[in-house]
Amino acid sequence: MPPKGSSRGRSAAQAAQNAVLTGKQSRWATGHSEPEPTVASLQESLELSKARIQELEERVAELETAVRFHEQHSAELSQALVNEKDKSAMLAEDLSAQVEHSTTLYKSLRVERRAQQRGQARKGRMEEQIRLLKSADSRMSSDLHKIKSNASKAIDVLLKVEKENSTLRSELSNTLERCTAEAIVAQKKLNQASQKMKEQKNLAANLKKRCDRAAVVQANALKRANERAKKENCVHNLLKKGVYTEKTQNLIRLLVQAGCS
Repeated sequence: MPPKGSSRGRSAAQAAQNAVLTGKQSRWATGHSEPEPTVASLQESLELSKARIQELEERVAELETAVRFHEQHSAELSQALVNEKDKSAMLAEDLSAQVEHSTTLYKSLRVERRAQQRGQARKGRMEEQIRLLKSADSRMSSDLHKIKSNASKAIDVLLKVEKENSTLRSELSNTLERCTAEAIVAQKKLNQASQKMKEQKNLAANLKKRCDRAAVVQANALKRANERAKKENCVHNLLKKGVYTEKTQNLIRLLVQAGCS
């Protein structure tokens, strides 16, 4: 707070000044002209001026003190403002770090929640699988009992089938021996048939050669017969009075023998 001045001195000077001003105003109001100043009045005015000056100096000192106080207070407030700004910046940084940390924690919390949800779902599936396995175990135990009972029956059937298989194997062995013997006989017959077929092929080839030679001979005979007929008669009458002549009959027999029928 600014220092306070002497209130008593200020009050006395203020009262004297007010009295002087009141007297002047009363004289002006009554119309009297101001009298010539005397030494006493001048002395009084000087005292009043000194008091006023002293009051003003005290007021100036008070104002200077107040100004210095306000400057000091302003400097303190400025320093406090700078400190508050620095503190606000630090708090902002801390807040940003806390926000980032909160964001990280929230993400981690979401991940944990999802993992917990997945774990709960997996737990439910596992419990369902355990229940199914228990029911399957009970069914498997009953099925196993049935299988054991069926296995004894199957063993009896298998022994019976083994006996039948031994009988069938002996029959199959006998049948195989007969088939082997028959196959040997059939192979011999096949070899004989192949030999006969080979002979028949050779015979057919010989016959074909003979037929080819016979065709050549027939063609040559026809050619000679035609040439001879042309030499004997250029025109041969097959009929004479509606009856085949002896030459015609001989020619027909020759052509029939030659295979030209």
